[in-house]
Amino acid sequence: MRQGLLSSVTSWLQSALGRAGVFPNSEFGLHPTASIEQELDERIAWFIAMRWIAVCGVLGTILVGNLIFHLEAPIFPLLGVIVFMVSHNTACHVVIRVNALPRHSLRACCFANAQIAIDLVSLTLLLHYSGGAENPFAFYFIFHMIIASILLSRLATYLQAALAILLYNGMALAENAGLIPHVHLSNFLPVELLHTLYVPAVQLVFTTTVGISVYMATSITQRLRTHERKTLSLSVQLAEQNEKLQDAYDMLSHTQTLQTQYMRKVSHELRSPLAAIESMLNLVVSNMVTDEGKRRNVTERSLNRVRSLLQTLSDLLTLLRSRDVKPRERLEPVDLGNVGQRVLELLSPQADQEGIDLAFEIQPGLAPVLGDAEELEAMFTNLIANGIKYTPGGGRVALRIASESGKAVIEVRDTGIGIDEEEIPLIFGEFFRAKRGREFAAVGTGLGLCIVKSIIDSHNGTVEVDSRMGEGTTFRVCLPQIVPEQWKSP
Repeated sequence: MRQGLLSSVTSWLQSALGRAGVFPNSEFGLHPTASIEQELDERIAWFIAMRWIAVCGVLGTILVGNLIFHLEAPIFPLLGVIVFMVSHNTACHVVIRVNALPRHSLRACCFANAQIAIDLVSLTLLLHYSGGAENPFAFYFIFHMIIASILLSRLATYLQAALAILLYNGMALAENAGLIPHVHLSNFLPVELLHTLYVPAVQLVFTTTVGISVYMATSITQRLRTHERKTLSLSVQLAEQNEKLQDAYDMLSHTQTLQTQYMRKVSHELRSPLAAIESMLNLVVSNMVTDEGKRRNVTERSLNRVRSLLQTLSDLLTLLRSRDVKPRERLEPVDLGNVGQRVLELLSPQADQEGIDLAFEIQPGLAPVLGDAEELEAMFTNLIANGIKYTPGGGRVALRIASESGKAVIEVRDTGIGIDEEEIPLIFGEFFRAKRGREFAAVGTGLGLCIVKSIIDSHNGTVEVDSRMGEGTTFRVCLPQIVPEQWKSP
């Protein structure tokens, strides 16, 4: 609970300070999609590396000044400040190396702000013990202002500039008022300038220089960040578009592969009967079959092959037509009861020939569906004909049409041979015939149920299959009905 409260307070502070402009937009001015943590680590690591160089430079300056030029600066206080800087930088270095810096913009910004503030205090102490306002190295504050403009937001940089001005001017005023001792480097300046107009002039120049430098640095940085965000945003957009194009290309390649496979499958299904017909007709033409009975048998077999081929072509055309995207205005209200009754009348002779009993049940007042009457008739025909084909003599095929929850429910139930449970997911594939189906009925295109599924999909419907081996199969089709407000009788 405490952790959750702390997280909430942290998020609120981050949001409030972000709106106030204390933190850069999108976390240190980076685009949200960039690697914020990585770039932040790189910037702070660079800052820490620069501090090591600064420590070495300060130490070298002190040693050279005291040993060679005899400036008589208090060595121990200066070394104490250097030790403090080394300790501070070592702690920062450890935090970065062990990845202990929390991945949170508020804490990370505080970490960067604290480093710069401590550096400003350290630089002020170094100036105080080496001449105070008389030391020209005071303008090294500018380096920290530039670093702040790189790491921090515009407002945070101005706050750091205000701190630098406050520290320097406070030191100069405190030394001038005698509140803190002034260290005069006699070998560096022959005359003490503390109580002259030189110090106020330097303070004025220092203050204006820091202010102008910060304004220029933050203005340039702000523009660079704006261009960086735009560039990164454009890069992200280009990457997204490239990904979409790649997905489209992959989809197109997959579609082309499927088309090639489909053409091979269709070619095989058409070539096999044609090759058989050619072979049998060659026997007749070459007078290799002299017996009249055998000749008649070969001719009948060729005719059956031709009929099977024509049926395959007809089913293929029906399948392609069902997959054709039609404008909405070509659809019309269709009475499923009339369609079902018409299909049963057409298939009754076939059912009687096979000894199959046909049954029909329809719910009164059934609302129509919006669809293509020819396609829906083809759906009924394939489902009922399938039931008749795979039901042994003496069996039964029943058609039931009802309404449930605003949908027309069409059930075709037979007492046939059934479908193996493992093959049910495959029965709607092109040219697929179940093993028991091939054994029970040798003739078939394997396109009937594929046509059924395509028609149902084009009418925004669903189909379910329930089958038990040796007991029969039930196809349950659901199609959306026209709501009463849209149903207008002609």
